[in-house]
Amino acid sequence: LFDILKMACRYCWGQDNAFQWTTEREFTEALGDALDHGRRPPSSVGGIGYRRDRAPNPDCPECSGQGLDQVRISDSAQLPDGAAHLISRLSTGPHGLNLTLRSPRDLLSALQTLQAMSEANGDGARDMENVILLPRTEPSETVEESLVRDVEP
Repeated sequence: LFDILKMACRYCWGQDNAFQWTTEREFTEALGDALDHGRRPPSSVGGIGYRRDRAPNPDCPECSGQGLDQVRISDSAQLPDGAAHLISRLSTGPHGLNLTLRSPRDLLSALQTLQAMSEANGDGARDMENVILLPRTEPSETVEESLVRDVEP
């Protein structure tokens, strides 16, 4: 449904760990904006070429090598049949991504439907646990057992 990616911060790979611009155009626009508004011009010391898809620099003094977290939401049109029905609500807010899943009973029903569809299509029901990740208390506990355990009084 979604991935959390680690990406380099703007200082990770800049020259001498200074702020790095993505493109010359980005720097030129920032420079023009600063001059238009009477602010101090931005520095170009960090250079050009920032890429969000680069791994964080473990020696970065700005982010301590932790980089930035980027949430990537899967295209719901590309989700396996029925998987989108596991989501009750997905929104962004002041505290980031808010993902609300359906009730455990609804999830169990949806998983059983997906499993039946997978078995009927010969897709291999063994991959069902990859559709959604749920916490487990016992290593041998199946997704279905975990859901039933969560619903039982």
